[in-house]
Amino acid sequence: MTVDTIAGLRQVHARLKSIGPDTIPRPHELEALAEKVLACSAELGDVAVADPKELRRLLTYAVKSLRAAEKAARAHHSDPAGRPLAPVRFALKAGAADGALEGALELLDPKS
Repeated sequence: MTVDTIAGLRQVHARLKSIGPDTIPRPHELEALAEKVLACSAELGDVAVADPKELRRLLTYAVKSLRAAEKAARAHHSDPAGRPLAPVRFALKAGAADGALEGALELLDPKS
């Protein structure tokens, strides 16, 4: 486990926290966040934590939720008036990804 990997996950977590309720980022930004979580997950491999299966589950769920948020953002940006539920779906999926990352970070570094 490297410090850079945890720092990368913290950056994604901070970016998700910084998204306001009235803003939906561009899909390519969400795709980059999902790719960063995926890369960090691969770097972690079989890290020594209390529950490695839970860590893998949380990171997988974060990537899946980010991809769903990306899909909602794409729908919103392509036709904001025609997709009234896209912002709600985006908020739900971005929040799910944020919660999964928070849980993963707690498993990786329980002290912080």
